[in-house]
Amino acid sequence: MNKRHDCIVVGSGPSGAMAAQTLVEHGVDTAMLDVGYTSDAKYHIPDLPFTDIRRTDPSQHEYFLGKDCTGIPTGNIHTAPQITPPRLFTTHGVEHWLPIESSTFHPYQSLAYGGLGNAWGLACFAYTPDELHGIGLDVSRTQDAYTTIAQRIGISGEHDDGGPYALNHVEYIQPAATLEPSMQHIYAAYQRRRKTIQRHGGRVGKTPLALLTQHLNGRTPTPYTDMDFWTNPGLSAYRPAITLNALKKQRHFTYYSNRLVLAFAEKKNEIAVTAQHTDTDHTETMYCTRLLLAAGTLGTARVIMRSFPNAAHCLPLLSGTYHYLACIQPAMFGKDPGTRKISYSQLTLFLDEAGDGNASATAMLYTYRSLLLFRLANQLPINYADAIRLLAYGSSSLVIAGIHHAEHPSAQKYIRRIPDASRATADVLQATYTLNAAERARHRQHERRIASILLRLGCIPMYRIDPGHGSSIHYGGTLPFDPTGAPYTLAHDGRLSGTRHIYIADGSGFRYLPPKGPTFTLMANAHVVATHVINSR
Repeated sequence: MNKRHDCIVVGSGPSGAMAAQTLVEHGVDTAMLDVGYTSDAKYHIPDLPFTDIRRTDPSQHEYFLGKDCTGIPTGNIHTAPQITPPRLFTTHGVEHWLPIESSTFHPYQSLAYGGLGNAWGLACFAYTPDELHGIGLDVSRTQDAYTTIAQRIGISGEHDDGGPYALNHVEYIQPAATLEPSMQHIYAAYQRRRKTIQRHGGRVGKTPLALLTQHLNGRTPTPYTDMDFWTNPGLSAYRPAITLNALKKQRHFTYYSNRLVLAFAEKKNEIAVTAQHTDTDHTETMYCTRLLLAAGTLGTARVIMRSFPNAAHCLPLLSGTYHYLACIQPAMFGKDPGTRKISYSQLTLFLDEAGDGNASATAMLYTYRSLLLFRLANQLPINYADAIRLLAYGSSSLVIAGIHHAEHPSAQKYIRRIPDASRATADVLQATYTLNAAERARHRQHERRIASILLRLGCIPMYRIDPGHGSSIHYGGTLPFDPTGAPYTLAHDGRLSGTRHIYIADGSGFRYLPPKGPTFTLMANAHVVATHVINSR
């Protein structure tokens, strides 16, 4: 018997989870099709601070390095160094089911239960009205949706100097996480030199995070153990699996795992969705009246291009450029960094060159301890043994600045689908991504300005790490919002142009990417699109 539902949601990441919750809350019969890999490995990680675990746990190698040393990177750090052994399931099956060929673009994809949300750094940036307008989103609806999402997932932050760039007017914010000693020094330096730094275009604020500092819906506040990349006690950090597990208890929601959606066909009164069973290779067709694609920018593009195979077409691609600056903070050299801390970014530097309230680049500041020094040692331009010694002596003074740049479309950034019978899905995605001279010059200018401000904050930039294009895990723009209804674009409500009831709820429609993490906005947009789906019924 053919399975039929009012709405099918494809993908279980942050966008898919939020869209599904909105649909189910309004009584819509909703099915989610997802591959949904989870971790088979069972890690027994003590609920202790990182420093205590390092001193006392004889089994720590099993989760810090992996039982078969799978947690030890053998080459350069490209995408997501925070993918520790307990999180390796996030990338399981990607090379087989989601192949990409490219010498210039190395993205991060996921088929896991909860998608890329398993590796999300939790930064929740609410975009400014100018940024939302540039992306193509409805400003008022998205701002309202920010508050809805904040109530659902729990966000901690502060309306400080970074607030206009990070939180805008979002309500229902819990207090920001307590700063560790290293970040306290930086924040104090900013307060002392505030006027000078602002004259140079800098604003510093506490990074808003999807991390609880107060109780919420049975979840408990962060315990400040610095084990955030390894475990999630009390579910203090929001992950989409939290929403999915709750939805599975609702009568209007059905979750289908081991389903890789290949294509769809829209007929007069129904949509046929074809999915391949990843455990048996069996192909199945399911039916719905509304289809909502939230498979991530690249995943959704594959489905679209397979569904219209006779239209030879390259789709545009956006990917935020990302670099690391490894810095030394002399004021903390040899000091006790403390045991009570979080592993996520605690402060963000916003570079507002034009002074118009919109950031042209950002630097998210981290200390570096629980990810272990060996991950960083092979990136330094000295031999490994000396690098480890240097990092060990200066670990308490080490600050990592993750610099994000704004991203705009160009003719040198695109993807296309190539038939390939040797692949599991009989095709492969080819990607081309190249920055032009003007973009490279602008990025260098921003990085010099940020380095200058970091010096004023007491941080000395020592080494720049380029993890390659695609490393930011911030993608979009393949099906840009376009009010003209041109092919391979989206209407304002997220509907795919030329279709009646096919909606896109991930970043595919974003016409540009601000220099700030998009996940909060992706979830807000998914809620808005799901609301349009409900209204269209």
